[in-house]
Amino acid sequence: MSSHWRVYAISGLLAALQQVLNVEADAHSNAKNLADLNFLCRIIPVADADSSHLANTELSVDSVSELMKLNMTLSSEDWRNKFPKPATPPEEPPAYCKGSTEMDTCKLQYAKWEQAARKSEDKNNLPAKIVYPAKRINSIQGRTARFLIQAALERAIAIEENYNNGAKQIIAKFDEKIQKKLEQAIYGQPKTGKAPTNICVAPAATDRQTSCTVKKTAATVCGTAICLCAKESVSQTGQVCGEATHNADVNFGGPSVAAGYQSISAKCSQSPKPTLTSSYIESLVAAFHARLQTKEHGTRATVYLGTAPNNQDCRAEDNQACVDFTDLSEASASAKIPATYWPSQLMQVAQDLRQVERVLDAKKQAEDQLTALQKEGQQIYSQLQHEEDVGAATTKANVADTASGKTTKCTKQNKTVEECPEAHCNYDDTTKECKTKPGKENTAAGTGDGNAGTTAASTGCARHGTDKTACENDKTDCKKNCAFRKGKNSKYETEKFTAMVVSLSIRNFLFIYVAFVSLVPFYGFLLLL
Repeated sequence: MSSHWRVYAISGLLAALQQVLNVEADAHSNAKNLADLNFLCRIIPVADADSSHLANTELSVDSVSELMKLNMTLSSEDWRNKFPKPATPPEEPPAYCKGSTEMDTCKLQYAKWEQAARKSEDKNNLPAKIVYPAKRINSIQGRTARFLIQAALERAIAIEENYNNGAKQIIAKFDEKIQKKLEQAIYGQPKTGKAPTNICVAPAATDRQTSCTVKKTAATVCGTAICLCAKESVSQTGQVCGEATHNADVNFGGPSVAAGYQSISAKCSQSPKPTLTSSYIESLVAAFHARLQTKEHGTRATVYLGTAPNNQDCRAEDNQACVDFTDLSEASASAKIPATYWPSQLMQVAQDLRQVERVLDAKKQAEDQLTALQKEGQQIYSQLQHEEDVGAATTKANVADTASGKTTKCTKQNKTVEECPEAHCNYDDTTKECKTKPGKENTAAGTGDGNAGTTAASTGCARHGTDKTACENDKTDCKKNCAFRKGKNSKYETEKFTAMVVSLSIRNFLFIYVAFVSLVPFYGFLLLL
């Protein structure tokens, strides 16, 4: 290609490129208010913000159900028999509720206990699939474990009731009102069933100067956006908000300029969907006040959003527009500023949201407490398998060695394997008898010690006899092993200290746990309000 045609080709390409650039630039050549509109496009989508985290008000009751199941598993046979497998058809009302003055409440409670009874029958539902025999359940350790689990269950039920009667009601109270207040501040009406052409309540009167104040068109967020962007024939023809400017002229002398919101709605709908939180709304209101500017003129200072006016107000001016918010200025106000303007309405929504957020925090705390109680109950249930049997309080007669030199630990009355102590006995399945293991007999002391003709030396606490000082000094790690008491003949006798209490692990847990649940009632959500 010759240089002559090359020049023509390049010139043609440059001309075409310039034409494209001019077309693209037309919509934004006077977009002086685009940044302010972008900010309003952060507020408007709040009406559709994600509020799913506020909707989940139900407290998880899995922990309560688990504790009811554990309590049922360790309960007496008489109690478990009150919740038999339902007949076909089910008995109505259940025998458990016959004669109840609050039948509906009783039936609801019965259903929960019945469910716990059914779950307790399957070992797969129990911690580590442990099933305890009746002997273990009815032992001192079993009864202690049952008491601890009952205490945990009562605490869990109290937490659940406190939440349902308090915190949950607060959430229900504010949830619906919050959405209504949001839509009122942004659109001036509920948005359900509305289109971009009629969703915005934007009344007008006389002219742009009279209309574009917080008392009239700018009484809503969408109306503020219209005043910021709308064109008027002759007096304001520039597209001060770029492509968001309505194609047709808007008549501020008419009753409404709601149609001017259509193009704005299309652009603002591209904003990311926010999550509804009090802090987000508060930040938007704070940012709005920070964007306001002042135009001093003669005896009046105008507080405005948008392009700086040449006059002392936001009257129509070509290629620029502003919104008059002087009525929000405390310094310019002649009376108390009402809380009905949309920035104040949004702040009220933020306050309501903060109430709900605090209650949801209380809900989380309640669920954490329920989970902790469930884990404690499961630990107590599992720990029962490691506790040694503690029998009834022993006396001199059954602790001391007898004159024969033997203490009988394996009696023929032990008819089953479970009743036969494995540590000292063997169970004869043929004769159905419990017999002492070889080498486990306690023999008498030898006669060579000068005590011939007397009772064999005693073992355990009984060896102290009537020596009160020796008895009380019998300790292990600063803890007494023996206690000294008066017998029926006003003579002091010793008894094994461990027969008076349960094993150390359960005993310590009992005192600490009971003190805790008695002294720390759950009012956390009230303190947060």
